[in-house]
Amino acid sequence: MLSPAEWLVRVGFTEGNPFTLTWADDERDRLHEFFVEHPAYYAIIDADEARSSVLHAPRGAGKSSTRRMFDAHCQAHAARQPALLVRLTDWMPIVERVGSAKVGPRDLLDEVLRLFVVALAELPDAPHAALPLDEAGYLRWIGFAYGDYLRPSQRAILEAHGWLAPLDAPRPSEVYSLAGWPVLRCFEVIAQLAAAVGRPRCYLIVDGVDELCATSADWAAGADLLAPLLGNVRLLEVSGLAVKCFVPTEIINVLRERGQLREDRITTVALSWSAPLLRELLRSRLAVFSDGAIQSLAQRAAPDLADIDEQLCLAADGSPRRLLNLGDTLVRVCARTSDDTDLLVHQAHVREALAGDVPAPLAGEAAPTVPPLHLAPDGSIWRGDDYLPDSRRLTYLQRRLLTYLYEHRGQLCATNDLIRYVWADRSEPSDKDSLRRLADRLVELIEPNPRAPIYLDRPYGGFFVLRHTAG
Repeated sequence: MLSPAEWLVRVGFTEGNPFTLTWADDERDRLHEFFVEHPAYYAIIDADEARSSVLHAPRGAGKSSTRRMFDAHCQAHAARQPALLVRLTDWMPIVERVGSAKVGPRDLLDEVLRLFVVALAELPDAPHAALPLDEAGYLRWIGFAYGDYLRPSQRAILEAHGWLAPLDAPRPSEVYSLAGWPVLRCFEVIAQLAAAVGRPRCYLIVDGVDELCATSADWAAGADLLAPLLGNVRLLEVSGLAVKCFVPTEIINVLRERGQLREDRITTVALSWSAPLLRELLRSRLAVFSDGAIQSLAQRAAPDLADIDEQLCLAADGSPRRLLNLGDTLVRVCARTSDDTDLLVHQAHVREALAGDVPAPLAGEAAPTVPPLHLAPDGSIWRGDDYLPDSRRLTYLQRRLLTYLYEHRGQLCATNDLIRYVWADRSEPSDKDSLRRLADRLVELIEPNPRAPIYLDRPYGGFFVLRHTAG
C-alpha cells in the first residue's frame, strides 16, 4: 500500500497530482500551462473594438478559469491593445451596502467606481503626460469619493501621477462631482477617463455572482444582481467600455425567462465540453504534471486499458471538474492497492473509481499527532490547543454544514441528508454541486493544508465524513 503522493511519484508524476487543482483560484500561475483554449474562449476575445459578451456554463465547467485566461490575454496584448481591467468578482460589498433592499444600477455603479480607482493604481505603465483639465478634475473627484479600497501604496502611486489629491489637500471641486448624474453618463465618463490614461478599452470583468450564500442555491437571486447590468442595453454599448460576464447557465436561463437578456445585442456564448475537448484537457494535465513524460493514463495502465482516457471522459459527462474528481479518486484507489511489484492502473481500479468506492482510511493509518478538531459551544473552532481565528468568518451555510458533520462526527453523511439540513429554511432545495462548493470553502477555513485535507474527508461517492474530532 502506498500513499497517493508516493504512487504519483513512482509512476512518473514528478510535478504533483494532475487532478488536485480543480478551482481557478488554486490554479493561479499554473493555469496557462494546461488551459484548453475552448472555442467559447475565442468567441469572447475582441479582435477590433471592445464588445460586451456573456460566457455561461454549469458549475465546474471552467468559467472562472476562462475569465482568468481572458485577463491574462489582455495583459499579454497590452502593447497592441491596451486595456484597463476593472474586476467585479466579489459581490459581498454590494450586498452588504444595500442590506435587505434590491440591488439597483447605482449600487453597481458605486462599486464599479471603487474598483475603477484600484484598477488605475495597478496600471504597470501609466502615461507621464498631464491629463486634460476636465479629465484630471473628474479623476481626482472620483478618487476622493471612491478611494475606499486603495492601499497606502496604491494611494501614493495615484498621488504621484496627479490623479488623486493627497489626504490633507482641500476637497476636490464639486464642479466635477458625478453625484446625481445618470448612471449611463457615469459609465461613459469611466470609458472616457480610461482612454485619457492610455487605455482606450475598459473591460468590466464580472464573475462570482453565485458565490454568495443568497445566490449559491437561488438562481433568481443571482439574476437579480446581474439584471441592472445585463438588462441595460445602452450601457452595454458604451463606446470603449465592454462588460465580460462569466455566469452560471442557470442564472442566464432566469434572465432569459424574464426577458432581461438581449441576446440580439450582446454576444452570449455557452461553454460546453465535448469528449475530444475533455481528452485534450486530460492530456494537457498529465503532460504538465509529468514534465511531458505522460500524455495518456494508458501509459501507466494494464494492456486492457488502452481506452482508459475515453472511459473517464465519458463518465465525466461533459464536466471538467467531474473529470478531475474522477482522476483524483482513481489515484487514491490505485495507491491503496499498489506496491513496488505492480504500480499499474487496472480495470478493477477504474470500476471502483467510477463507482466512487474509495476505501475509508485503515485503522491506525492516520498520524497519531493529528490535533483533534473541536467545535466549542460558543461556535469557536479549535485544532488541538490552537484557536482558529478564521472561525468567525464562517458563513451561515458553512456553519450549518460544519454543525451537522460535527454532530455526526466519524459517521458517513449522505449528500442528500446534508443538503436537506443545510438548506432546510430555503423554499427551493440546493444541489450537489452547491454542497461541494460549500464544503470546499469550509475546507479552506478548517484545514491546515486545504490541498491535503485531514479532517473533512469524502471517502465514498456521495458521502462526507468529519474525522479526527474531539468529544
